[in-house]
Amino acid sequence: MAFKDSKRGRGGGVGGKGRESRIRRIYTGGGTSYVHTVKTLTDAPLVRVEGERNITESEYFTLMQKRLPELRQISKARVSFGYKGQLLEVDIFNSHPGLVILEIELATKTQAIILPRYIPPIREVTEDDRFKNANLARLRLCDIIPRI
Repeated sequence: MAFKDSKRGRGGGVGGKGRESRIRRIYTGGGTSYVHTVKTLTDAPLVRVEGERNITESEYFTLMQKRLPELRQISKARVSFGYKGQLLEVDIFNSHPGLVILEIELATKTQAIILPRYIPPIREVTEDDRFKNANLARLRLCDIIPRI
């Protein structure tokens, strides 16, 4: 298993109808980068078309000024690694202490998901809108996961 670089990011959302847009400031061992991502929704519920571009620090702060005022910044550490031909990304949320989400980037919507034994799934949240970044920016963890 090969680990890619760990990332620490802070981001905010900007967007419009039928698409999700986010900006990220990413800290790595090599410095800081800024990325603007736009995800366009499709008719298939789990399929999105994603476009990403590097932006300047100035563009990042300009876009931060345009984000919706009710959105809070999401802060998380990300560890990405390959496993059996898949890209796995583990997000550890600093902005929502205790929340850890594993995301798998699939090449096709029919690709089989193979999880490592050492990462047992606790709950499937793929279709749970509460765990989308846009909603995490609006809600506190206690609003998302009620205490038992």
